[in-house]
Amino acid sequence: MGLRSRNKGKRGEREAAGELQRLFNVDARRGRQFQGSDESPDVVADIPGLHFEVKRCEDFRLYPSLAQASDDAGENIPVEAAAGETRPLEMARRLADAHRCNVVVTYGGHGMVAAEQEGGTWYLPAEATEVRDVCGAGDTVLAAIGTVMVEGICLRRACRLATKTGGRQVAELGITAAGPTLERGSKGMVHVRSDLRR
Repeated sequence: MGLRSRNKGKRGEREAAGELQRLFNVDARRGRQFQGSDESPDVVADIPGLHFEVKRCEDFRLYPSLAQASDDAGENIPVEAAAGETRPLEMARRLADAHRCNVVVTYGGHGMVAAEQEGGTWYLPAEATEVRDVCGAGDTVLAAIGTVMVEGICLRRACRLATKTGGRQVAELGITAAGPTLERGSKGMVHVRSDLRR
Protein backbone atom coordinates (compact mmCIF):
# COMPACT_ATOMS: atom_id res chain seq x y z
CA MET A 1 0.00 0.00 0.00
CA GLY A 2 1.46 3.35 -1.04
CA LEU A 3 1.79 6.47 1.08
CA ARG A 4 -1.12 8.15 -0.72
CA SER A 5 -3.45 5.20 0.00
CA ARG A 6 -2.38 5.08 3.65
CA ASN A 7 -3.02 8.81 4.02
CA LYS A 8 -6.46 8.42 2.43
CA GLY A 9 -7.20 5.59 4.87
CA LYS A 10 -6.11 7.71 7.83
CA ARG A 11 -8.37 10.56 6.71
CA GLY A 12 -11.31 8.18 6.38
CA GLU A 13 -10.73 6.72 9.84
CA ARG A 14 -10.42 10.18 11.40
CA GLU A 15 -13.61 11.33 9.65
CA ALA A 16 -15.51 8.22 10.79
CA ALA A 17 -14.28 8.66 14.39
CA GLY A 18 -15.32 12.32 14.29
CA GLU A 19 -18.80 11.45 13.02
CA LEU A 20 -19.27 8.82 15.73
CA GLN A 21 -18.27 11.39 18.35
CA ARG A 22 -20.62 13.99 16.86
CA LEU A 23 -23.62 11.73 16.32
CA PHE A 24 -23.46 9.54 19.43
CA ASN A 25 -21.48 11.69 21.89
CA VAL A 26 -18.97 8.90 22.56
CA ASP A 27 -15.20 8.70 22.59
CA ALA A 28 -13.89 7.38 19.27
CA ARG A 29 -10.41 7.12 17.76
CA ARG A 30 -8.50 5.36 15.03
CA GLY A 31 -7.93 1.72 15.83
CA ARG A 32 -5.88 -0.88 14.00
CA GLN A 33 -3.35 1.16 12.02
CA PHE A 34 -2.89 3.78 14.75
CA GLN A 35 -2.88 1.73 17.94
CA GLY A 36 -3.79 -1.93 18.17
CA SER A 37 -3.39 -5.33 16.57
CA ASP A 38 -4.57 -6.78 13.26
CA GLU A 39 -7.83 -7.81 14.96
CA SER A 40 -8.51 -4.24 16.10
CA PRO A 41 -11.26 -2.36 14.25
CA ASP A 42 -10.38 0.63 12.06
CA VAL A 43 -12.20 2.85 14.55
CA VAL A 44 -12.52 2.14 18.27
CA ALA A 45 -15.62 3.70 19.87
CA ASP A 46 -17.30 3.44 23.25
CA ILE A 47 -20.24 1.56 21.75
CA PRO A 48 -20.22 -2.02 23.06
CA GLY A 49 -20.71 -4.92 20.66
CA LEU A 50 -19.87 -3.07 17.42
CA HIS A 51 -16.80 -3.51 15.20
CA PHE A 52 -16.16 -0.51 12.90
CA GLU A 53 -14.41 -0.93 9.55
CA VAL A 54 -13.73 2.07 7.29
CA LYS A 55 -13.22 1.88 3.53
CA ARG A 56 -12.27 4.90 1.49
CA CYS A 57 -11.64 3.90 -2.10
CA GLU A 58 -12.62 4.54 -5.70
CA ASP A 59 -13.73 1.01 -6.48
CA PHE A 60 -15.70 -0.05 -3.40
CA ARG A 61 -16.91 -3.66 -3.52
CA LEU A 62 -19.76 -4.05 -1.04
CA TYR A 63 -20.04 -7.83 -0.58
CA PRO A 64 -16.33 -8.70 -0.25
CA SER A 65 -15.94 -5.75 2.11
CA LEU A 66 -18.87 -6.88 4.27
CA ALA A 67 -17.52 -10.45 4.33
CA GLN A 68 -14.15 -9.20 5.57
CA ALA A 69 -15.80 -6.98 8.20
CA SER A 70 -17.89 -9.95 9.41
CA ASP A 71 -14.80 -12.14 9.70
CA ASP A 72 -12.85 -9.45 11.57
CA ALA A 73 -15.73 -8.63 13.92
CA GLY A 74 -15.77 -11.99 15.71
CA GLU A 75 -18.69 -11.93 18.18
CA ASN A 76 -19.35 -8.24 17.56
CA ILE A 77 -21.68 -6.74 14.97
CA PRO A 78 -19.74 -5.46 11.95
CA VAL A 79 -20.37 -1.87 10.86
CA GLU A 80 -18.96 -0.81 7.49
CA ALA A 81 -18.41 2.88 6.81
CA ALA A 82 -17.53 3.50 3.18
CA ALA A 83 -16.63 6.70 1.38
CA GLY A 84 -15.49 6.83 -2.19
CA GLU A 85 -14.11 9.71 -4.12
CA THR A 86 -17.11 9.70 -6.47
CA ARG A 87 -19.97 12.17 -6.30
CA PRO A 88 -23.40 11.01 -5.05
CA LEU A 89 -25.11 11.42 -8.45
CA GLU A 90 -22.38 9.40 -10.17
CA MET A 91 -22.58 6.72 -7.49
CA ALA A 92 -26.37 6.39 -7.85
CA ARG A 93 -26.11 6.23 -11.65
CA ARG A 94 -23.39 3.56 -11.50
CA LEU A 95 -25.46 1.45 -9.08
CA ALA A 96 -28.59 1.77 -11.24
CA ASP A 97 -26.68 0.76 -14.37
CA ALA A 98 -24.80 -2.09 -12.70
CA HIS A 99 -27.87 -3.65 -11.08
CA ARG A 100 -30.51 -2.53 -13.64
CA CYS A 101 -32.77 -1.02 -11.00
CA ASN A 102 -33.93 2.30 -9.55
CA VAL A 103 -31.63 3.66 -6.84
CA VAL A 104 -32.48 6.17 -4.11
CA VAL A 105 -29.82 7.31 -1.64
CA THR A 106 -31.04 9.43 1.26
CA TYR A 107 -28.80 12.00 2.95
CA GLY A 108 -30.93 13.00 5.91
CA GLY A 109 -31.33 16.76 6.10
CA HIS A 110 -29.43 17.16 2.82
CA GLY A 111 -32.11 15.42 0.75
CA MET A 112 -31.62 12.53 -1.64
CA VAL A 113 -30.19 11.52 -4.97
CA ALA A 114 -31.99 9.12 -7.29
CA ALA A 115 -31.25 7.31 -10.51
CA GLU A 116 -33.96 5.69 -12.59
CA GLN A 117 -33.29 2.27 -14.07
CA GLU A 118 -33.65 3.67 -17.57
CA GLY A 119 -33.78 7.41 -17.25
CA GLY A 120 -32.54 10.40 -15.39
CA THR A 121 -30.38 10.98 -12.36
CA TRP A 122 -31.10 13.90 -10.06
CA TYR A 123 -30.64 15.51 -6.66
CA LEU A 124 -33.68 16.50 -4.61
CA PRO A 125 -33.12 18.74 -1.56
CA ALA A 126 -34.88 18.03 1.71
CA GLU A 127 -37.93 20.06 2.64
CA ALA A 128 -36.98 22.96 4.91
CA THR A 129 -38.48 22.32 8.31
CA GLU A 130 -37.68 22.61 11.99
CA VAL A 131 -36.27 19.21 13.00
CA ARG A 132 -37.67 17.93 16.29
CA ASP A 133 -37.04 14.17 16.02
CA VAL A 134 -35.37 12.13 13.26
CA CYS A 135 -36.73 8.80 14.54
CA GLY A 136 -38.29 6.90 11.64
CA ALA A 137 -37.55 9.51 8.98
CA GLY A 138 -35.59 7.24 6.61
CA ASP A 139 -38.13 4.44 6.94
CA THR A 140 -40.94 6.93 6.30
CA VAL A 141 -39.25 8.22 3.14
CA LEU A 142 -38.66 4.73 1.74
CA ALA A 143 -42.17 3.58 2.66
CA ALA A 144 -43.66 6.63 0.91
CA ILE A 145 -41.64 5.93 -2.24
CA GLY A 146 -42.68 2.27 -2.27
CA THR A 147 -46.33 3.05 -1.54
CA VAL A 148 -46.78 5.38 -4.48
CA MET A 149 -44.54 3.50 -6.93
CA VAL A 150 -46.50 0.29 -6.47
CA GLU A 151 -49.42 2.18 -8.01
CA GLY A 152 -47.38 3.07 -11.08
CA ILE A 153 -46.32 6.58 -10.13
CA CYS A 154 -42.86 7.48 -11.49
CA LEU A 155 -39.78 7.55 -9.26
CA ARG A 156 -39.28 11.30 -9.60
CA ARG A 157 -42.80 12.11 -8.36
CA ALA A 158 -42.52 9.45 -5.65
CA CYS A 159 -39.32 11.08 -4.40
CA ARG A 160 -40.95 14.51 -4.32
CA LEU A 161 -43.82 13.16 -2.21
CA ALA A 162 -41.34 11.31 0.00
CA THR A 163 -39.36 14.48 0.80
CA LYS A 164 -42.58 16.13 1.97
CA THR A 165 -43.44 13.02 4.00
CA GLY A 166 -39.96 12.92 5.55
CA GLY A 167 -40.17 16.63 6.36
CA ARG A 168 -43.43 16.08 8.17
CA GLN A 169 -42.01 13.12 10.08
CA VAL A 170 -38.97 15.00 11.45
CA ALA A 171 -41.13 17.98 12.46
CA GLU A 172 -43.04 15.80 14.96
CA LEU A 173 -41.91 14.08 18.15
CA GLY A 174 -42.03 10.32 17.84
CA ILE A 175 -43.29 8.34 14.90
CA THR A 176 -46.37 9.71 13.13
CA ALA A 177 -48.60 8.61 10.27
CA ALA A 178 -47.12 11.11 7.84
CA GLY A 179 -47.41 9.34 4.52
CA PRO A 180 -49.39 10.08 1.40
CA THR A 181 -52.78 8.42 0.93
CA LEU A 182 -53.71 6.62 -2.29
CA GLU A 183 -57.32 6.80 -3.41
CA ARG A 184 -58.92 5.06 -6.38
CA GLY A 185 -60.99 7.39 -8.49
CA SER A 186 -63.29 6.77 -11.40
CA LYS A 187 -62.05 4.50 -14.19
CA GLY A 188 -59.33 3.05 -11.94
CA MET A 189 -57.31 6.27 -11.77
CA VAL A 190 -55.09 6.53 -8.70
CA HIS A 191 -55.04 9.86 -6.90
CA VAL A 192 -52.35 10.69 -4.40
CA ARG A 193 -53.74 12.78 -1.59
CA SER A 194 -51.30 14.30 0.80
CA ASP A 195 -52.06 16.08 4.05
CA LEU A 196 -48.62 17.63 3.89
CA ARG A 197 -49.60 21.14 2.86
CA ARG A 198 -47.81 23.80 4.90
